[in-house]
Amino acid sequence: MNQSPVLWERQMKRNKGNLLINSRSYLLVLAFLLLFLPAPAEAATISSVGGWNQIINSSNLTSGAGSDLTDTYLSSTGATTLEVSGCVDETEEWRIWLKRVDQTWDSDRFVLSVKRTSDGTGDGIISGGDAFQVVSTADVLFFAGQGDRSGITIQYRLTGISIQVLPDNYSAAVEFTIMP
Repeated sequence: MNQSPVLWERQMKRNKGNLLINSRSYLLVLAFLLLFLPAPAEAATISSVGGWNQIINSSNLTSGAGSDLTDTYLSSTGATTLEVSGCVDETEEWRIWLKRVDQTWDSDRFVLSVKRTSDGTGDGIISGGDAFQVVSTADVLFFAGQGDRSGITIQYRLTGISIQVLPDNYSAAVEFTIMP
């Protein structure tokens, strides 16, 4: 430890230089590896447009004042439109899962169901989901297909409406997820 300050300073500069050279070496090796790693495979993605808003009031009473509300409501057949894109080719398989994400919802009374009302267009195929299926808070398989598809239309059905349910703005979102 009796080194002169000048010698110690040179030694520190040399050590810092070695660290910098080692860092560059690691960066060069990392850059080399990144250039030769296989690119990740393309994956299908899903997008959706639309939704459904149902206003229920006294005009929905079955027989006027003192009667119950209509129990079941249907959206238009194309309330939501789905598009699957990014498939490598028309044979790439995928599955659409769905679940309900409650905001303000009476899950003891309301039952939300969905069905696919069209195949959409594209080179691949599509199957399942053409009958009403209850949407729960857990992921459930909705339908499956292959290849890019656009214009897949969805219809909603809501049951369990009654004057016994407290008036409020009830809402839930339907989440569509695609998996290979």
